[in-house]
Amino acid sequence: MIKKFHIILFFILTIHLYGQDYNFSNFQMFPLALNPGLTGVLDDYIRISTIYRNQWTTFSPYSSTGVSIDGALIHNKGDGGDYFGAGIMIYDDKIDSAFHQTSFNLCFSLNKMLKDYPRQYITFGGKLSAGQVKFNNQDVWY
Repeated sequence: MIKKFHIILFFILTIHLYGQDYNFSNFQMFPLALNPGLTGVLDDYIRISTIYRNQWTTFSPYSSTGVSIDGALIHNKGDGGDYFGAGIMIYDDKIDSAFHQTSFNLCFSLNKMLKDYPRQYITFGGKLSAGQVKFNNQDVWY
């Protein structure tokens, strides 16, 4: 009975979830936008990523910019073991002068070691977001 309750609760809580892909050509170089579970998953302790895209400057300018910083929250990552990751991502998207979207994201992950040699982890990640969308219909041509 409890298992059925958890399944029903999971579906109720995920009804209003949605996703939107970021409009980058080389999005794998911006890991927090790709998957928040990648927060803190790196060889070093800290990672700073930036990405920029600008296209169609003469017809309908399209510009996207993103910056993120993340890292592992442990002292001895090199020795193995479980660890947490935390990061911040800021994203700005402008399409012509009609649409402008800005978002601020707090990313986190839990990395649980399954096996010491070779190292294998299972990773759980999540993201809390706040954003603003602006649409100016006077600058749109029909």
